[in-house]
Amino acid sequence: MTSCAETAKAVRKALHAAFPTTTFSVVSKTYSGGSSIRVTWTDGPVTARVKAITDPMEGADFDGMQDLKTYRGNGSGADYISPTRRISREKETTAEALAWLQEYFDPREPPFELARRARCMALEQDRLGFPEPWEAVAEATHYGARWGRQD
Repeated sequence: MTSCAETAKAVRKALHAAFPTTTFSVVSKTYSGGSSIRVTWTDGPVTARVKAITDPMEGADFDGMQDLKTYRGNGSGADYISPTRRISREKETTAEALAWLQEYFDPREPPFELARRARCMALEQDRLGFPEPWEAVAEATHYGARWGRQD
């Protein structure tokens, strides 16, 4: 059986191999009832892809119906591994801009073009430094006139 810290090192190594451009924070914790590892990252892969790597490394399962913790017997030093993905403000802003564009612009517009415009608008809003409605951002950057806004 390995220690929780050794399992955390293995998790870190596996995640780096799978997602070399993403920085992960891997923190292990031991306590009287067992041990756990918390994995956090910003943007990058979706949680399901990370869980596909970390779930087999968990050493225990919990059955809430019976209030029972069962051990897998895989030699893991961590009972549970909790991955949490954070979304940066830039991605949130881009998603908001994309939703606005999809509502107010021609629906026949190619999706990649709408995504490109949404990213441009999100970066422009950040550069201008105002949390104005998307209409104001579009007008301030002349996107409304150039992109043929549908009224």
